[in-house]
Amino acid sequence: MQIDRTVRDRLAALPGTLPAVRRWLPVPRGRFPALAAVVGLMLVYGPTSAHAQIVVDRLLAVVNGQVVTAGDLDRYRALATLMGDEDLPSDPEALLARVIEDHLIRIQVAQFPGVRVTDDAVDGYAAQLESRTDEVDFPLTDADIRRAARERLERARYFDFRFQRSSRATDEEVRDYYENVFVPAAEQDGLDVIPALETIEGQIRSNVIAEKTQESIAEWTATLYRRNRIEVVE
Repeated sequence: MQIDRTVRDRLAALPGTLPAVRRWLPVPRGRFPALAAVVGLMLVYGPTSAHAQIVVDRLLAVVNGQVVTAGDLDRYRALATLMGDEDLPSDPEALLARVIEDHLIRIQVAQFPGVRVTDDAVDGYAAQLESRTDEVDFPLTDADIRRAARERLERARYFDFRFQRSSRATDEEVRDYYENVFVPAAEQDGLDVIPALETIEGQIRSNVIAEKTQESIAEWTATLYRRNRIEVVE
């Protein structure tokens, strides 16, 4: 699924009426009630300090009225690192697009009760993630890790139920993939003996289904951008 494009690129690529995209710098007063509290403007008092230290989490976007801040990006990056995401974008704007997309998908998964996972499953996965927290600098809480573990497990089930199980690969598609994708790649890698299609047909079919599933997810994700209000701060 193509999720490394920026928010503006994604919106510009969609046909038809697009959700309103407004960019504020600075955010106009009165646009969001109690914006300071929502974004994370905090007064942090030391035990003996006579003055308040003001910590501001910079606003980056608003998705259906829910804010996305720079801290959200840092948290997402840390959690994605723990979960072994290899395609995590380094560009901040591409990462923002990923976080917005993640938020839109999370809403859809939450509305599908058939994908709920057990607490034991969450505990097991969360324990794996907690064992790797020394690999990230962001101060993740136990609640952060458990929530991310549950969301990742339930999302996998959602994609399986909604997309994977309905994807099929015809014999023609399998042969086309073998001849035009697998064989050229094998020759480029210098493989001495290229296996016959009959010996790896199951693997080829799985690859075709996986690619078709990813295409379906990408198309579905694009519709989420059309149906939701996304406002980006520059």
